[in-house]
Amino acid sequence: MSDPVPASGTVHWIGAGLSTGSGLAAVCVAADRVRLWHRTEERAAQALDHLGLAGRAEPRAYTLPALAAELAPGDVVVSMLPAPEHAPLLALCVQGRAHFACSSYVSDAVLDQVPAAAAAGVVVLTEAGLDPGIDHLFAHSLIARAQEAIGSETAAEVSLTSYCGGVPAVPNDFKYRFSWAPAGVLNALRSPARYLDHGAETTTDRPWEATRPMSSTARPSRSTPTGTVFPSSASTACRPPGNRRRSSAAPSGSTAGCGPGARSSRN
Repeated sequence: MSDPVPASGTVHWIGAGLSTGSGLAAVCVAADRVRLWHRTEERAAQALDHLGLAGRAEPRAYTLPALAAELAPGDVVVSMLPAPEHAPLLALCVQGRAHFACSSYVSDAVLDQVPAAAAAGVVVLTEAGLDPGIDHLFAHSLIARAQEAIGSETAAEVSLTSYCGGVPAVPNDFKYRFSWAPAGVLNALRSPARYLDHGAETTTDRPWEATRPMSSTARPSRSTPTGTVFPSSASTACRPPGNRRRSSAAPSGSTAGCGPGARSSRN
């Protein structure tokens, strides 16, 4: 394994769909130089103008060859593209010794490139979004706090449910706020769900047939959301470490989604 390539200060943000917003704005503040890659340079410029970031990032028309021509060692590539497009983009990053980040679940096609990335000094960061990402951090935090409260050698079972999805202020027909491509949201239902149900690994080929009402132990109020949840597509790969310890606070439960395509988890 090589030492990580020093950061160059340049960030390439790939894609400008519904998920692009405050994250790109934060990058524009922190990075020395930002390039936004979209289907065309005109659409990239329009996206920047819409986000109030005109002049703070350079618009580019995205193709792999075009990106390769501008990619330098130590650059950071943030992929907001559909998950199947991450692997070829990561391969380009490894070749150019640029770091890679995305918010999607890790895939075998990405994992296969990790040894080459490590040898090239390339950092690969996946599952760095809300779901997956922040929900996993909260699960780790809750388990760590439980272990601290009762002692790491005390056997206990902890069940938690994390509902993840966009709940609209004004309910629409879906009762869901689309924060990413609607086609991607609905296509997520076509993938088999792998999740924990009361501690047991469970697979559901048709997630829409395993829906359940969203429940909350919180005191009901006028602002308490209601709706239907369904199992997540890949919820067994990132368990908090307590789930693998013989004497500890071990989580159990299931993984579900809130609304059509939004995922939630019991990890």
